[in-house]
Amino acid sequence: MQADTIAFGQGTGAINFNHNQISYVFSPGMSGAGTLNMASGRTILTGNSGGFTGSTHVMGGQLIVNGTLGGVIDIGAGTLLGGNGTLGSTAIGDGGVLSPGNSIGTISVNGDLTSNQGSVYRVEVDPAGSNDKTLVSGVAALAGHVDVIASTGKWRFQTDYTILSAMGGLNGTRFTDVSSNLQFLDPTLTYDPNNVMLTLRRNNIAISDLAETPNQRNAAQSIDDFIANNPAGDHPLVQNMLGLDAATAPLTIAQLPGEIHVSITSVLLDDSRFIRDAENNRLRAAFGGVAAPAIPILAYGPAGTEPDAVATDQFAVWGQGFGSWADWDSNDNVPGVDRSLGGLLIGGDAPIGDNGRLGILAGYSYASIDETSLDASSSIDSIHLGIYGGAEFGALSLRSGAGYTWHDISTDRLVQFTGSRERLTADYDGGTAQIFGELGYRIKAGSVDLEPFANLSYANLHLDGFAEEGGSAVLSASSSNTDITFSTLGLRASTQLPIGSMEATMRGMIGWRHAYGDITPLSRLAFTGMNAFEISGLPIARDAALLEVGFDVDLASATTFSLYYQGQVASEVQDHGVRADLTVRF
Repeated sequence: MQADTIAFGQGTGAINFNHNQISYVFSPGMSGAGTLNMASGRTILTGNSGGFTGSTHVMGGQLIVNGTLGGVIDIGAGTLLGGNGTLGSTAIGDGGVLSPGNSIGTISVNGDLTSNQGSVYRVEVDPAGSNDKTLVSGVAALAGHVDVIASTGKWRFQTDYTILSAMGGLNGTRFTDVSSNLQFLDPTLTYDPNNVMLTLRRNNIAISDLAETPNQRNAAQSIDDFIANNPAGDHPLVQNMLGLDAATAPLTIAQLPGEIHVSITSVLLDDSRFIRDAENNRLRAAFGGVAAPAIPILAYGPAGTEPDAVATDQFAVWGQGFGSWADWDSNDNVPGVDRSLGGLLIGGDAPIGDNGRLGILAGYSYASIDETSLDASSSIDSIHLGIYGGAEFGALSLRSGAGYTWHDISTDRLVQFTGSRERLTADYDGGTAQIFGELGYRIKAGSVDLEPFANLSYANLHLDGFAEEGGSAVLSASSSNTDITFSTLGLRASTQLPIGSMEATMRGMIGWRHAYGDITPLSRLAFTGMNAFEISGLPIARDAALLEVGFDVDLASATTFSLYYQGQVASEVQDHGVRADLTVRF
């Protein structure tokens, strides 16, 4: 439509709006007594149609008046009338919606307003006290439902609004009921002869009432306790929680406890075994033990082609890579995690006496931990140092070692409020000290070598305190210490098999590991300015089956290919690792 104005003359002139556009702008001003029919689409009137004296029927779609529209207007079922303009006398029928503004704004009625039973008066409000409003120059006859749409932001325990004013009065009428999208603030309506007031006020729903796990409940209870003791509610986390809608509240509460910080404890203590295993494996390889892996070495000697690890009367330098992928299942309290790990160790050892060996190692590893159901993760850089030693007394082997690991820990987690997100991060240090001892006894059974063994180990993890950054839901914690003791009983076996012209050594191990003491780590965390609360992390497996299988194949006189699988399987944790080596001796 290109005309600036449209004048209706005598007769039954009408303009029909029947389209599928979401923002069709109709800008001409109108005058005279005609008819406007809204059938579909979203039509935006911007012109000055104060001189229009006819009728407007909204039978479908939406009518947005940002200019002036005179005459009389009726809103049918399933339709909406909104905008920041001025209307003539308006009636909202059953199923129709009056929604002032484009977002928050004011619509004026130059005449009377009638909202019939079954109609909806939709108003947007914000935490600062701004709101949609309807100004009526005549009488407002009220009925129907008030639908309050609260915007995102930091809410207080009570906010008051005036949502409708009628210069001609309300004639004692009232809206039927009111609701809002907020979970922890309830809407109430009050009236005077000319105005309708809305109050959003803290209800009696405790945040902990929506918690689904003990960890969530403890974290939410800390917020509830703060609210009970601080009537003003001047805390950014409390204000963000008050702005939650029913759909977002359970997710936000699930993200509050920060279990990633506690499950790190379980993962690090469980992964401490990789250093013990490396020390133990090197000692077994040095003595040519049953099912000992072929660890690449550098050693001085008259011949470098000997496929055994190293003769016990030589100093040797060795290196070993390691890695695995673990799946820690969730339980009814703690989200599960996936962990990937990779690292490299380098060591050296020398003979001690007639039947002993002593060595040291150093190395680096990187671990990535991701919660499976929440957006929370951790990356851990670790530096390892260790000392190990062992001896053989005939068929009896004694092996032991100790180590210390420095951990550089970074965490990242998301807490999502209605309409906003907080990315919370922390960086802190930790350290794992450990020791182990093992006894093995070699048995020859035909072409198969067997070694039943018993292993006992202890690990202690220290974590420094930390304070997250990044938003209102940041957590802090003091330093902590957690320890665990493991025993392992198992059997190793190896045998040699010819493969064509090549020789293969098949190796395997099966074991049962048992954890002693409290296998579920606990931590006390706190939101800023609130009481600390206790949560638990994922438990270390009380009992686990240990599996190893692999082979070494001599491809040539100085070349060996090795492939190993190492696994740990329990009802709560599954950990799998594969290692391949190609050793060439010069």
